[in-house]
Amino acid sequence: FERAMEALGSPRVPEAEAGAVLMKTILQKSDICTLKHILGEAKQEGTVECRCLSFVEYLLGVLHAHVSGARRDLLQAARSTPIHGVVLALRRCLLEVPEVAASISKAQHVQCWQAFLSHLVESLRDAVRLLLGTLQGKQASSCGQEAAAPSFADMGNAIGSLIRLGKDPAQEDEDSILLSEEHGLILTCCWVSVKEIGLLLGGLVEKILPLAPPVGSGLLPLPVVKTASKVFQEILLKCRHWGAVEGCSLGFTKFCATLLSHSDPEFQDVPRAILAQGLALLSSPRSSSITRRAAGFPMLF
Repeated sequence: FERAMEALGSPRVPEAEAGAVLMKTILQKSDICTLKHILGEAKQEGTVECRCLSFVEYLLGVLHAHVSGARRDLLQAARSTPIHGVVLALRRCLLEVPEVAASISKAQHVQCWQAFLSHLVESLRDAVRLLLGTLQGKQASSCGQEAAAPSFADMGNAIGSLIRLGKDPAQEDEDSILLSEEHGLILTCCWVSVKEIGLLLGGLVEKILPLAPPVGSGLLPLPVVKTASKVFQEILLKCRHWGAVEGCSLGFTKFCATLLSHSDPEFQDVPRAILAQGLALLSSPRSSSITRRAAGFPMLF
């Protein structure tokens, strides 16, 4: 467990991926007694009875800590507590462990899982807003979808300003290679985290919503699904990194396909609303500049 936590804190994506696989293995192999020993006093006795829920709640707490650290100092967080590591672990545990699916389907656990999933989606939304807002720099205060995606030059300036904030004025003239490494740390943290959040949200909706009613819609009620749709819109309309958009689009495809095949017309209307808003934004005078358009625009259609 300690080795897994250490790997999740690595800025290197392969190491974070290894940590996520270790977390998944620990969840599959541990019993309640082992889990109590691993998590210590972080959990109340009542919640430990649901082994899988207790484990992912612990990971959600780690996510909260990493987001808070990034809000205080993104460069330091990118070095030691990157957001993408714990999101990877949550995706592995929630989507790839059969015991989790079995626990979610139990009627006595539905209310607890619903609260967890609602908090998870809200936390992922906050993380995306923080990361994209950082890259927008001065545009970060403009939260609406009308804000143009920042150019690569704007993102470079925003990251440069962020790095200089944490430096001594005497260090500003040091070798630019160090600056490049710091730029790379922040960009990797932002883009990989955004991509993993899109994959996690799409996988959750694909896995949970089709469960027999009222379980599926009870676990992911319409307001939570709409929050997830807003996260996808923010990523696809404000992100210019093709790798992040391409990864996120895989989750977005699962998200839309699941909703369109749902029996409830209100869920079916969510992708239609996304499309309508995308078309409206495309025809808006503020979006007339092709060079300032997000790479995710084609994915909306």
